[in-house]
Amino acid sequence: MNKQLWAAVATATAFAVSFQATAGVSPEEAAKLKSELTPFGAEKAGNKDGSIPAWTGGYSTPIPGDKPGGTRGDPFKADKPLFSITAKNVDQYADKLADGTKAMFKKYPDYRIDVYPTHRSAAAPQWVYDNTFKNATRAKMNGDVVEGAFGGIPFPVPKTGIEVMWNHNLRWRAPSLNFSITHYQITADGKPVMTTDGNLNQQMPYYFQDSSLEAFSKSNEFWTVRLLNVGPPIRAGEAVVGRANLDGSKDQAWVYLTGQRRVRKLPNPCCDTPTPATAGVMSFDEQKRVVHSLQQQQNVCGQGCRGVGQVPQPGLCALGITSRVGG
Repeated sequence: MNKQLWAAVATATAFAVSFQATAGVSPEEAAKLKSELTPFGAEKAGNKDGSIPAWTGGYSTPIPGDKPGGTRGDPFKADKPLFSITAKNVDQYADKLADGTKAMFKKYPDYRIDVYPTHRSAAAPQWVYDNTFKNATRAKMNGDVVEGAFGGIPFPVPKTGIEVMWNHNLRWRAPSLNFSITHYQITADGKPVMTTDGNLNQQMPYYFQDSSLEAFSKSNEFWTVRLLNVGPPIRAGEAVVGRANLDGSKDQAWVYLTGQRRVRKLPNPCCDTPTPATAGVMSFDEQKRVVHSLQQQQNVCGQGCRGVGQVPQPGLCALGITSRVGG
């Protein structure tokens, strides 16, 4: 059996392992969420050189002058840049920059990145932390479907890449949001072209505080969204409705196109399918990294994950994630 075939077999085996049923962590591991880890499972301590501070509860103090319905103030407006990265010194920071960022410096000589002090300002309500602690020992994966999780991060002490990605899909968000969105496509010569101007409503039944695991489990619909376009003129009146389920095969979405005067059901609101919310400029995954159906994501792995000093992890390979040895 040649090396490529062995690699394919190993990859398939990793996928099979990652999509088997997995149980929550032990009470002893979960207890770390109340000591050395943050309530969401991050390292509470800062790094050695102090550039990343310790997490001390996040930013939850009202900003003076803020009013309901108004624009939120900047709690760090007094911060000054620690340094700036320009085309002249970009090589000095090359190991910390993405290839796309490096390309920006080559294409635009005046491009600049100002680097400010790091603040660990993330915070969530206590009831979300309490649910996350419960999820640590009760949540599990059944194939690529989460079971036994509600109202918090499902796997604060993750063991597989699938669990990591479900932490992303079920990240803490306000239970209900209404806001305006405007999308622009930037052409190669720097001209902004509006693709979407709309009003969006989204709800997270997974985070309804007055609900429960039992009530949520009856539908498993964790995210619903409705977008009504008011512009640009050619798209005014278009609408998109979506309902995301813990079982990705049950995701549903519909689009209303004014030119057709019909509501159409989208056959596959996932993955690399162009999303009507951006006039087809972006795919569903480009908007939120990975959209819901993780079983389909394993098809992108192909040759497997390889890299110097990196070890493929079960369920991570298809998602483009690796674990760095000793890092």
